[in-house]
Amino acid sequence: MSTKRIASTLLLVAAVLGTGFVVRELNDPQRAYRSSGKHEIFQTEGQPAPPFTAKIVGEDASFSRDDVDRPTLFMFFGTFCPHCKDQMPSVRALTQKYGDRAHIFAVNGREYANLPDEEREQRVADYLADNSWSDLPTLIAPVQMQSAFKLGAVPTVILIDRAGVIRYVGLAAHETSRLESLIDEAL
Repeated sequence: MSTKRIASTLLLVAAVLGTGFVVRELNDPQRAYRSSGKHEIFQTEGQPAPPFTAKIVGEDASFSRDDVDRPTLFMFFGTFCPHCKDQMPSVRALTQKYGDRAHIFAVNGREYANLPDEEREQRVADYLADNSWSDLPTLIAPVQMQSAFKLGAVPTVILIDRAGVIRYVGLAAHETSRLESLIDEAL
């Protein structure tokens, strides 16, 4: 192969790789949030997930950091939040698609933190039932869990890989296809 042909091939490969990087970075729907520097939650990406334990709504069980044995996606929501409500069908679709290959949870945050645990769980269960989402795996996040993840807004998506490392943090609503691609990368 001639030197000119090798150089052309290397240039083409570099252009393709560079274009892929640019397209991925520019198409990141979280780019504005990340570049603003206002959200410390993004500092958790690449870090081990902090210890946590959260009650599973409607069950006499909890889910903890020790249970992360496969990709785990949390979508933190508030019952007051219309964007969170819009995100719930995506969470349901993910639970159906990924079944036993990933843990997918809607996670209720701080809004009822001042209430006793039983009343807090009941309010979340009622919200889920009112919206026909009673089958959606849902956690009640204690304030310590939210603080450990540096949660400041909802909806927030956090993806933890099977090794327990936070691989993605995203603010605002996400397209189902974007969440699927994140989980697929972590599988």
